[in-house]
Amino acid sequence: MKEKNQNILRALIAVALSLCVALLSVWAVVTEKADINLAINVGKASSFARVTRFNTYSNGKVQDSFDNYVSEFGGRFGEYGTATLRENILSLNRLRVDDRVDFVIEFTDKSSVDIQYRVVLECANDYYGMYEGLKVKVGSNYLDTTEYECSYIDGQPAPIESEWAMFPKGRDFDRIFVTVMLPQEGSAYSGRGTQLSVSVHVIPHT
Repeated sequence: MKEKNQNILRALIAVALSLCVALLSVWAVVTEKADINLAINVGKASSFARVTRFNTYSNGKVQDSFDNYVSEFGGRFGEYGTATLRENILSLNRLRVDDRVDFVIEFTDKSSVDIQYRVVLECANDYYGMYEGLKVKVGSNYLDTTEYECSYIDGQPAPIESEWAMFPKGRDFDRIFVTVMLPQEGSAYSGRGTQLSVSVHVIPHT
């Protein structure tokens, strides 16, 4: 009888541990970064983000355009500047005042629960010191965006983090419109360059 009780206890412990592992696995997925062009699929959680459009502008005029996603995006500006998106790294070189790059992130999640997501842009390499001169806009369309100023805090580049957006289970996808630009007030940074990492952060909806 004692041995039978011990076997039952072992079985219950095994089930409890299995449930803990399952719950931790789902949590790990939901809180992981879903980087641009990176799919995450574990259990019932599945997030995917990709860039579907990429345009560069100088003085309001389109310089280069890509309508379909490819592994590398590249654009040019009016005065020899360039913008390149490789995986999740946006490289900006020799931008002039009023140069900007627009791109659209298409985000989807097939989880069985409601989630929240936000777009995060971080300075990956400020090799030519242009990060502090940039402005970033993020929104549901280009006419409804929130503007952020890139800056340094305590000697370190501060990340740009958009507001959390709700993504209910069953929704097909969301489009997030992002603009990175060198405004008039950033003229002191004209001709420089920097690199930004672009990612989508996902957490459970509470």
